[in-house]
Amino acid sequence: MTETITNPIEDEAKGTLRGNLDAPELKWENTITAVRRTRLTQPRTVALCGFAVSSRHLAPYNKKTVEIWGCNEAYNANYMKNSAGEFRADRWFQMHLEEDWSRNNNPNDKRHAEWLGKEHNFPIVMQENFKSVPNAEAFPLDECDELFFSKAKAYDVKTGKFIPWLEAYEHGYYSSSFAWMIAYAIWSQKFDVIEIWGFNMATQSEYMYQKPGAEFWVAQALARGIEIRTPNNSPIMKGHLYGYTVSDVLLPSQIRTRLEEVGKELVGLKDAAMQYHGARLELEDMHRVLYHDKIPAIADRLKIRLQAELAATARVNFYMGAQAESNNYLGHLTRRHDNDEDGWIDRLTMEVRKASLRAEIQEYRTNLDSVSGAKMELEFLRQKYINDPEVSAALGLRKTELQNAEIEWTGKLSFSLGAISQVEHYIVQSESRNPNMTAEYDYGYVVVPELYGEDIDVLKLGEKKNDTKTTKPLGAPNTGGAGGSPSESGQPA
Repeated sequence: MTETITNPIEDEAKGTLRGNLDAPELKWENTITAVRRTRLTQPRTVALCGFAVSSRHLAPYNKKTVEIWGCNEAYNANYMKNSAGEFRADRWFQMHLEEDWSRNNNPNDKRHAEWLGKEHNFPIVMQENFKSVPNAEAFPLDECDELFFSKAKAYDVKTGKFIPWLEAYEHGYYSSSFAWMIAYAIWSQKFDVIEIWGFNMATQSEYMYQKPGAEFWVAQALARGIEIRTPNNSPIMKGHLYGYTVSDVLLPSQIRTRLEEVGKELVGLKDAAMQYHGARLELEDMHRVLYHDKIPAIADRLKIRLQAELAATARVNFYMGAQAESNNYLGHLTRRHDNDEDGWIDRLTMEVRKASLRAEIQEYRTNLDSVSGAKMELEFLRQKYINDPEVSAALGLRKTELQNAEIEWTGKLSFSLGAISQVEHYIVQSESRNPNMTAEYDYGYVVVPELYGEDIDVLKLGEKKNDTKTTKPLGAPNTGGAGGSPSESGQPA
């Protein structure tokens, strides 16, 4: 008797497609040979589709034997369509809080809540079965926690006992939309292959903390025998061979280039700082001779000049700190040979230095805050004794001392801030040599300190500060993308 085997290609043309949730199951001959052949020729495949511009358009939207899973607001994006221009999805994920996906001011799609409220021919996986979403399907959180994390334990350093992971942390490790999607795919036990498209998590942004979680879930799939497919331009599961290669290093040529950039900035900044310093000293002399606050115009002018000197001091010392840090690295290169060009600064050295500078910065901020507090108290006393020339003169001298102390600590703080900014800059540069980091960076940014707080402004080299301007994060604009936004830029909401 001749064996009859259903042709999967013909089935696809007829519409009996494994990836279409509305289609009937493929019917194969009830023979061991047929089942075996099905497994070999048509592995059950799901494609997880994100927003990274590097690969989101490459997902198999035309291949109906592959399930297509998308997330968030990408349903209107052109890349989620097949060659006929039809939106393609077999399952959708929206795992944010209701107040997030239901808001009217959603920057990615103001009609997102309306779209969720419509009837679709595919389920929408969410935190719960929301009544306003007809196709909502609650994510099996408890089942996934039990499956993936029931064997994990955490050591309680206070009690000296191991406790179940889920008792210590309540839930498992889900740090992105991608994590929810792949966890669901593994939990379902439906797929032999998981394809990953549009998920890079390679930029200096929120995606950086998501990347380890993504790789955790990829490992979960691999450990269960599921085949993982990713584009070769994705940094997921990529890194240098630790101990065998030197990747995260800083080269002398990079340091010298940076020194040249910083040196150009310092030329004009030093002259400006000295001019403000001279103007401030002259006004202080006039202020003392004319009995301090008896002439308000001089007092007001002095305040303005002091602030200008503080700003100039901060900027000069910031660049000088960056310059000194670079010169220090050039003097302490690790070398294989006597040739300077064969030298390097390793990543660990930079991280240790960064930790040391953080401690310095905290100390200087504390001292600067102390001076600021003393100035406030002094100002109260000067207003109280403004009509007493003798006391007022003594308080005026103390004010000058505090102003000089403020300038001194501002200079030290700015110097250390410039140094740590340079370290962070070099760390990013060193990462660019690592195959694990594929995003392009703009190394022309510097960090301008906010002296009395933790916030910083980031400016392009040579750019002047504008307080009304929106600041940028350290590094280049986001080009990696993940599950945050379907925009053409790949930026998160």
